Formats: sequence, structure tokens, C-alpha cells
Amino acid sequence: MAMVEAGTSETLAEMFALQAPPNVQGGDRMFLEGTENGRQFQDNPMIGDLYAADAKAAGVDIKGKVYKDRLARYPGDPQAWVSDTSDVVRIAKKRRLKIRGAANVDYMDHSAPPPEDVEVADDIVQAEVVDILTRVPDPHMVDTEDLANQVREKRKPNWKKPKKKVVVES
Repeated sequence: MAMVEAGTSETLAEMFALQAPPNVQGGDRMFLEGTENGRQFQDNPMIGDLYAADAKAAGVDIKGKVYKDRLARYPGDPQAWVSDTSDVVRIAKKRRLKIRGAANVDYMDHSAPPPEDVEVADDIVQAEVVDILTRVPDPHMVDTEDLANQVREKRKPNWKKPKKKVVVES
């Protein structure tokens, strides 16, 4: 109150009194809010213990870090444990992610061509073939090899498909 009476703005006086900067987007304070002392897993400590054990087994020290599931490639991914927004930016760039929030990354490395050897996994093709065959009146009449090739072509990543030419008639 003395600072306000001396002419300091209320916001600045509050910052000085609390010894804390304002909650600014992109700051580590906002990013880590609500996760201190392991609080992020307070509702489900078994999951927190499991993720911590996975990280320890992978050689990742989680002391002072928080688990960010949106960075995880799978539940419990040890590399999703981060200490601050600079870790988030590093992981997002490494994984070519676009993220918005406490840290913002628009990372697209266009210098590297897309991988050429990406194929649709056999288990995905087989599952879709089985699903299609269950809906066909007489599945014995279907050439399953041809059907599998059609599924592969349909599920092929966009960059592997030949470009279609669009012809506009005037």
C-alpha cells in the first residue's frame, strides 16, 4: 500500500510485494503452474509412478521436471519429461512439431525431402482387409491380394501418391 501511495501503479506494487513477475505467455512460471511437487499426478499417483519408472529405466532424471503428455509419442514417453519451455522448444523442433501455448514453435524443415521408404504397415492392411471381407456377401469371391494392394494404395502417405493434374475447362 505504501508503494501505491508513493505513486507506484497497483500492478507493479503487487509484483514487488509478491516478488513475482506477471503471468506472461511464454514464461516458465505459467508453463509449470499447477505441477509443483508432483502435483500433476495427485489424482492418479500410479500413473505418475509408472511414468517415472519408465523414465528412470531409460536413464532420464525427472527431478525438477514435469511430464507433458502432448509431447509424448506414446503414454509414458521418457522424453516428454521437461524442465522448462526451452526443453519444449528443443523437443518440438527435433520432432518437427507445431505447438502453441507457453512455448510457440512453427517448425517445418523443408530442406529435407520426405522419406521415400514409408510403407503402410502390414497389420494395418490386414485389419482393413478383414474388416472389408466381413461386409462382403461372398468373401471367397474376392481376390485378397488385389484388395490388400488397393488398401495399401488408399492408405499410402500423401507424398508417396502421384500428383493428380487438375484440368480446368474454360
